[in-house]
Amino acid sequence: MSEQALPTILVVDDENHVRRSLRRVLRRDFEVVLAESGDAAVEMLDEAQVFDAVLLDLMMRGRTGIDVYNWVSETLPLLAERFVFMSGGAVTDEARDFLMRHDDRVLYKPLDTAELRETVGAVAARSRGTAVV
Repeated sequence: MSEQALPTILVVDDENHVRRSLRRVLRRDFEVVLAESGDAAVEMLDEAQVFDAVLLDLMMRGRTGIDVYNWVSETLPLLAERFVFMSGGAVTDEARDFLMRHDDRVLYKPLDTAELRETVGAVAARSRGTAVV
């Protein structure tokens, strides 16, 4: 019997210590790929599209998480269903509206490790049978 590969998760956060911490927490259950910015995430998503889930910080310098998600929604709509959002709190009206619309997929910082694993795991499990075209 062959072993199925671990689900692949893209973690997007512009803070290095946050990315490294998330990788430590998730690497037991997932193959973790890191992106240090919204631009890097878009490049990876545009090229690879092999992620079972994307864990995305909303408030980043440069291209924000909202910008990344909007790009994915227009360009790769099936992939948009695989996003889980992280937020330290909404600081703009746009961010508050976004968080309200996607409340069922938002994790608030500081993250609870069990909730993080459960939420990302549920999204990855749902996506394992869904091809992104």
